[in-house]
Amino acid sequence: MQWHPAAVPLGVSVLIAAIVATVAWRRRHTSPAAPALALLMSGLVLWASADALERTSVSLGAHLFWEHALYLGVVMAPAGFMALALEMTGRGHRLTPRITLLLAVHPVLVVLIVATDPLHHLFISNPVLIGVDPVLLGWERGPLFWAHTAYSYALLATGMGMLIGAWVRSARAYRRQLRSIVLAGAVPWLANVATQFRLIDVGTLDLTPIAFTFTGVVFAWALFRQRLLDLVPIAREQVVDTMGDGVVIVDPHERIADLNPAAIVLLERAGNRRGSVSVGRRAAEVFAGWDDLVPLTDEVAREITVGAGTGVVDVRGTVLRDRTGRSAGHLLVLRDVTRNRQAERVIATANRALRDQVSTIEAQLATIEQLRAELQEQAIRDSLTGLYNRRYLDEMLARELARAHREGYPVSVALLDADHFKHLNDTYGHATGDRMLAAIGRLLGLGVRGGDVACRYGGEEFLVILPNAGQPDAMSRAEQWRTGCAALRVAATDDHTGDDDGTDADHADDGEATVGVTVSIGVSTAPQDGADPASVLAAADRALYAAKRGGRDRVVAARPRSGADL
Repeated sequence: MQWHPAAVPLGVSVLIAAIVATVAWRRRHTSPAAPALALLMSGLVLWASADALERTSVSLGAHLFWEHALYLGVVMAPAGFMALALEMTGRGHRLTPRITLLLAVHPVLVVLIVATDPLHHLFISNPVLIGVDPVLLGWERGPLFWAHTAYSYALLATGMGMLIGAWVRSARAYRRQLRSIVLAGAVPWLANVATQFRLIDVGTLDLTPIAFTFTGVVFAWALFRQRLLDLVPIAREQVVDTMGDGVVIVDPHERIADLNPAAIVLLERAGNRRGSVSVGRRAAEVFAGWDDLVPLTDEVAREITVGAGTGVVDVRGTVLRDRTGRSAGHLLVLRDVTRNRQAERVIATANRALRDQVSTIEAQLATIEQLRAELQEQAIRDSLTGLYNRRYLDEMLARELARAHREGYPVSVALLDADHFKHLNDTYGHATGDRMLAAIGRLLGLGVRGGDVACRYGGEEFLVILPNAGQPDAMSRAEQWRTGCAALRVAATDDHTGDDDGTDADHADDGEATVGVTVSIGVSTAPQDGADPASVLAAADRALYAAKRGGRDRVVAARPRSGADL
């Protein structure tokens, strides 16, 4: 054993990283990014420990052993950083088993290459001991080392790009928090470049694990102190600042994540100190009657007192869900009804004129409620086709599959996609494309049964849920829609009629050019093609693409998924 001055900062990094890793792992059930942070910091513990032990070694064999061992930790750092960036930017749902497997391939390959390096020397070549006090290991970097380095840089750069993009796109309330994340995330990247290319004279000390430790501490502070990921990332443009009603977004931990100016004015008027109503405050600190409102359910409609108890607010709440369907907080619409309640107490002794005035107020409230109901209906409708939108589809498909499972009947879905729709848009213009989508939507809307649900799935794709319909019935229905779509014609208002590019348009009696489109349809049926929404949709999607590959303008039923499809 020998003493090396670099062992002190490396040892401190090991201690800090171990503490952060332990805290992160204990909080894995309360923060979605905690497991990724624990992975990153665990890798740093291995990295810095092996680096320190190598520097205290004397023999060439010991130096090589620890030099190889430290790469067990090195390869965990970029993968952990990438996973952490996905969680911190709201893309944690993309960490599917396939993506996780891809992230794990690099560490496994590097470990195998390092373990067999004495046989091929493609990672570390010409190792020698240099110096006297202390004794150091000198070696040349092989081609596989540079390949590993390039891949690691790519992961780090991708993660940094996602963090910077989230910072740039976020609302002002979140930029202060994301700024510290972005700056901390850049530190290990720059430290590794400085170490690898000798841009900073620090002797033989590798700054990368120390810099990563600093980054991990900042990330942990953002996760567990600022509670960064607990805030609901609702874009400001989605909150109508000019609404007369107050809008408050409450996160799953019952903190205010966002609110509009009307809500601030309402809550301050109700007794809160001026300037005290802001993002990050606990809801119970602003709503004196918060205990009467919780627990929040899917739909909330209650009255509570606010501030010092001088006001009454009508609260209408709706659950907000993320892309995976998990509850991400609540949207609360506040309406000050204090004066209305005071008027109701006076009505008992008031004259008929006052009761007439109250009737007028009630009529106005009924109109407001009707408008709210219409807005709620519009929120689940696609504005172009009039069909239900993707949000409503996700809710209804899960509900129908659950009911079918309980009652023992099949549910089929038909996924339709307009063939060569991009070519139609490019040739005849987007106005023509929109008319074609609207025409397909009308055809589906008129052709469904009472219990069917027709939705616009996205772009030029449509999906119809067929409860209590087996595969033969669903195939027959889909064939009727395919035939009906093939017969649709819409006016082509663009100057181009396809004569110059091989695409011909028909002409109506009045000379106006019309165009049509065919559709390809994939059909899947539960439970034979899947028992949950994701698997049923995936089966329909595979069938759709089989129809595309088979020449389009056809209906294809899902088939069991084989190894060749994976």
